[in-house]
Amino acid sequence: FPEPIVHGMCSLGMACRVALRLLCSDKPEALRAMSVRFASVVYPGERLRFEFFGNGPRYRWRVRVPQRNVTVLDRGELELAG
Repeated sequence: FPEPIVHGMCSLGMACRVALRLLCSDKPEALRAMSVRFASVVYPGERLRFEFFGNGPRYRWRVRVPQRNVTVLDRGELELAG
């Protein structure tokens, strides 16, 4: 890569944290499963847009970098406790 990148697991961790805050009232025990496809790199300092679709207990999600118009985490699925 031409410059340092943010590790994919770090991006996934941020997405998990956002999901817990927005969808689970900060209760990690409510998150049953989470999966995703790593689609592109994130560079340090970039702003991320976390997008969740659905109304529970199953959601689809993705993470985008609007400045570059790139999806970095794609085809995400998560399941919450019923």
